[in-house]
Amino acid sequence: MEVKYPNICIDPGINIGIALFDKHIQEPFYTKAISAQQADWKFRSKVILIAFENEVRKLAKMKLEHAYIEKPAFQEQGKGLVAAREGSFFKLVCVYGAMIWILDKEGYEIHEIEVYHYRGQLNKQKLTERLKQKFNLDYKNEHINDAVYLGLWLKGLV
Repeated sequence: MEVKYPNICIDPGINIGIALFDKHIQEPFYTKAISAQQADWKFRSKVILIAFENEVRKLAKMKLEHAYIEKPAFQEQGKGLVAAREGSFFKLVCVYGAMIWILDKEGYEIHEIEVYHYRGQLNKQKLTERLKQKFNLDYKNEHINDAVYLGLWLKGLV
C-alpha cells in the first residue's frame, strides 16, 4: 500500500485517538484524544461525534487529504467477546460508520486498516509498552497510542 502524507491516523470509538503524520519526520506532529464521560450511550456518542466533526474540520485547514482509520474487528476472545456480548461492538460499528461519513463529507480519502494488520495480537497495554521501549513515546492515553502506532506501522517502523 502506498501511504500518502500528510495524513491523519485514527483509533475510532467512544474514545478517539488522533495522530497526524508527515513524510519527513518519524513522530506525529500533532495528537489529540477525544472522549466523553456521560453515562448514557446515545448522548455520549452524540457528544463524541460532534467533537470529532469539529476536530476534522479544524484539521482540514492543514490540507490533510488522507485518513487512515482502524476498522473494527469482532474479537472472539477475551475483552472483545465480553464487549460483543454487552453490545459494545455494535455501538462501535455505529460510531465508526458516523466517523467514516464525517471524514467523507469533509473530503478525506479514507483508508480502512484491519486492526490485525498493524498491531497483530498486541493488546493496548502491550502496544503502549512497545511504544515506550522502541520509540520512547507514551502519550498517556491508550487511544492516542493506538493512532500513533498505526502511523508508525504505515511508515514501516513497527
